[in-house]
Amino acid sequence: MIRYIRALAATMMLTFVVSAAAPIMAAAPLVVTIKTNETFARSLTVSIPSANFPLLGSFALSLKHSPSDASPAHSFSTGTGNIRVISTDNTNKKAMLALLMSQQDAATLSGNYQGDLTYTDGSRVINVARFVFQVTIGVTSVSPSSPPAFDNLAAWSPITDIFGTSDPTIVTAPGQPLAALAVQDIWTAIYGFGGNSSGASTPTNGPAGAPMLGQWWLDTSSSPYKLRASDGAQFPILATLDATGHAWSLLPPSVGYRGGVYAATAPSHEFATGIDTSGSFIFTQPDVIDLSGLGYGVASALGNAANSLNGLATFGAVQAVMANNTALSSHPTTYATAIARLGYSTLGDSSPLVFLPSGSVCSLNAGAGDGFSQVPSADGKCWLAQLPPTTWDGRWAGVDNTGSAPTQARIQVLIDALPTRGGRIALPCGFYNVASTIHIGDGNATTKSTRSGVHLVGSGDTPVSTDPATPIACVQFSWVGPADGSPTISVDGPLNGWGLEEIYLYGNNSGGGGLLLHAASDGYVRNLTSASFVNYGIFSNTYPSSNFGGHVYNSGRNIWKNVTVITGDFDNTTGVRLDGADDGSTDTAINTFELLEIHLNTTGTNHGSGLYLRVTDSNFFTGLHIQGAYGPNSSAVFFDFTANNLYPAANEFWAGDISKDPGATGLQWNYSGTPSDNLRPNILTAIGEANGGTYPTNIPKLDIGLPQKTAPDVIISGHDTTTVAGDLVKPVYSGLYRVCYYIVNRATGSAGSWSLGLGWNDGAAQSTIINSVATTVANAESDGCRTVYNLGGQTISYSVHATGVTGTPTFDLRITTERLN
Repeated sequence: MIRYIRALAATMMLTFVVSAAAPIMAAAPLVVTIKTNETFARSLTVSIPSANFPLLGSFALSLKHSPSDASPAHSFSTGTGNIRVISTDNTNKKAMLALLMSQQDAATLSGNYQGDLTYTDGSRVINVARFVFQVTIGVTSVSPSSPPAFDNLAAWSPITDIFGTSDPTIVTAPGQPLAALAVQDIWTAIYGFGGNSSGASTPTNGPAGAPMLGQWWLDTSSSPYKLRASDGAQFPILATLDATGHAWSLLPPSVGYRGGVYAATAPSHEFATGIDTSGSFIFTQPDVIDLSGLGYGVASALGNAANSLNGLATFGAVQAVMANNTALSSHPTTYATAIARLGYSTLGDSSPLVFLPSGSVCSLNAGAGDGFSQVPSADGKCWLAQLPPTTWDGRWAGVDNTGSAPTQARIQVLIDALPTRGGRIALPCGFYNVASTIHIGDGNATTKSTRSGVHLVGSGDTPVSTDPATPIACVQFSWVGPADGSPTISVDGPLNGWGLEEIYLYGNNSGGGGLLLHAASDGYVRNLTSASFVNYGIFSNTYPSSNFGGHVYNSGRNIWKNVTVITGDFDNTTGVRLDGADDGSTDTAINTFELLEIHLNTTGTNHGSGLYLRVTDSNFFTGLHIQGAYGPNSSAVFFDFTANNLYPAANEFWAGDISKDPGATGLQWNYSGTPSDNLRPNILTAIGEANGGTYPTNIPKLDIGLPQKTAPDVIISGHDTTTVAGDLVKPVYSGLYRVCYYIVNRATGSAGSWSLGLGWNDGAAQSTIINSVATTVANAESDGCRTVYNLGGQTISYSVHATGVTGTPTFDLRITTERLN
């Protein structure tokens, strides 16, 4: 009775609805913090007793330094879309809102702002609450990414409470009765005020002359006295009075009538568990919140469930929210028809995930489930995660991104829980320690994989660090396992469909390899870095076709974009190795590499290769860049013809830079073995020379876009000798070649001349002196072209002879060689 009177009084004093010109201000402002380096995504539940539900109006909130400011610094509104109505409780006239602000917008704010959250319905403007927003400068500078669309709430996840609490905040607009009771509207309070009574018989003193729904009655017919409330037909007991101890004892909420006991008071949903000596109810928060009839805090999560159409609409009568997996597994499947889990280990450490009860034990791990898609229940059955068909949150499975413990097992749980045709797993920024190999696919040397289509997707960028020991990537997989040669990630085919994006693989100078492919095709790799592994950064391989009854499973049609490999300084290490079965029945073929960069760091006597090509063909490299301080036993690009002399074949290089650091003594191009005459040649076109890159002249079966050759100034003194000589090109194909030259005398001598010679082989070794220039005339020059027929595999060479030279003359020389047919 006391609470009904209070509710009525509060309603009489606070109910104001005015025109749009003069909304009534809320009493005490609510203080909210915005950080300039963070996205602002907060939730708030508003109670508006004087509004019509379902809601047809609009919400708005404008932020100003001062009410006199001509225009707001920032505005929220349902019209703009950055105020979203997540769920509504039409019966109790409540709505949960989400306020959304991108990091770019937050970064434009400074100081304090005030604003009023209003709800407008036609000509009525209801002031819901007054806010003060305090803007703080974020400690860590973060480059903002493009904000998602406002209607894509999943992309804004997690949406946390506006005050950062674990319990939802409820703000009551003027006109709301005290929220501690489940009073439907003001008339319930009026009826209660007029109809409550005490006595030994059922009251009939309501306004209608009969007991009314919700009418209270203190039954004094027997001891102890009983507090009852009408359900329209009977007066179930709510509580009994201990007259000696002066205390009320309430029945459990599941027993008898619940209408006057359930409470939804800000900031928590609570049950009344007692009445103090002043007559006020005592409310406490249970560990799991029964949301039947309300649904606060769970609507957005349940709305993402695969079998939900409109929030809570398709679920049963009881839904609940739980903080984490421990709370979920501690309840039987009979507890609720749907549960939204709001974290894995702790509240908020992952986005919400909905679980439905199963009538059977978990099918995985002998009933133990996997702690993610299947969580065992307290009654020996199973809670089943309702996983969306789109991207999965890696944190749902408890993946640790703090670097505090190995987490490959939880990543594997996510991968194994995907449908057999795969899906995308999103990994937030952080450090992921890996102590054993993460497997994509379940194939092996004799069995085709039954699973495919797995894509691991990181966040942000994967920048290349100049110091591999201190990578600065957003998502980093760090090897912390034994130095046993194992890869960090293995794609176990034969399979079609896989992917890695925005991930930095760090070997910690102990991991065997970054990424290993076994007959994996149709993959997509973007913004991947593999650094500081002992054996290789990336290794693509296949199995012989005889293992699969003659079926050919290549590692092919994979697309690699913006991939960086940084080798360690180990013997026999490789940046990227492309290989296949030695018999040539399968190989790595028809892959596309765009902007592949390799840092080769093998020094001293260590052997190493930046790009190692063995049993592989028809791969396309655009923008290949290899650099580093590699030593004399290392090569930037290595062609290995020893395993099968028909490979490597038909690989094409378009525009790149194969260079090395100043002072490095390694070879930029190298090979071993003797290719077959039937090998289809590899093709090299347009290699940059600005950073020390060179065209190869010694690689068999490498057809190149023919180079220019320039001899530096040469000083000749007092004798007749060959002063400069070298190879122009060793072409793959026989045909006509044109050699054009320009030679000029720069510094004069006392006597003699320069003579330019040319050598080639048309079936027999040929040579000629094609022109001469006097050394006694400054800037004397000679130019011309000579066409020759040269056999494939034979060298076209040049030489400059000094004849009768005295003094110290110098010359410049430039030669261009072209293939004519």
